[in-house]
Amino acid sequence: SDQELYEAAVKRYNDEIKLHGAERLASGSDDFTMYLWEAETSKKPLIRLTGHQQLINHINFSPDGRYFASASFDKKIKVWDGRTGEFLATLHGHVGSVYQIVWSADSRLLVSGSKDSTVKVWSMKDLKNHFLFREMNHLSMLDQIDQHSQNYRFFRQLDLKIQNLLLLLQKILKTRLSKCLKLPLQAHT
Repeated sequence: SDQELYEAAVKRYNDEIKLHGAERLASGSDDFTMYLWEAETSKKPLIRLTGHQQLINHINFSPDGRYFASASFDKKIKVWDGRTGEFLATLHGHVGSVYQIVWSADSRLLVSGSKDSTVKVWSMKDLKNHFLFREMNHLSMLDQIDQHSQNYRFFRQLDLKIQNLLLLLQKILKTRLSKCLKLPLQAHT
């Protein structure tokens, strides 16, 4: 029943909190910074994170909470420790802005979608070697866009296109992707 599923989910959540501590929240901004929060215990961020050279498009925690990754217009993906916020690695390979990132259900793979018309799959097995597991090309929407009117509609259409591609990749990898909760926070300048 729905109630049993709910109770099982609450139990899993409580077990994780006991094991790993309070939930973390990461926020990114167009000032190139991120903050790591423990929203249940404080209204102030735990740490300010820097490293990106352009605005941050997307942040996503791995399902196991060990990592979170950030995607940016600077064409890079950065991987961080999910508990401490410690910087772990920069993933290079895209030649266009990185719009979206998602994790495999087992947290072993990170998928990135970019303006460069590629979807890349990164292995977290060895972050020091930045192992690129697979690259897939998709049709570029840029040919259909007026270069002088890069507005919300364009980005929304591109975002939907990338989401559809990531759903296709999900079927290929036979994994479930975690959803990202987006909350507006006021700590960024």
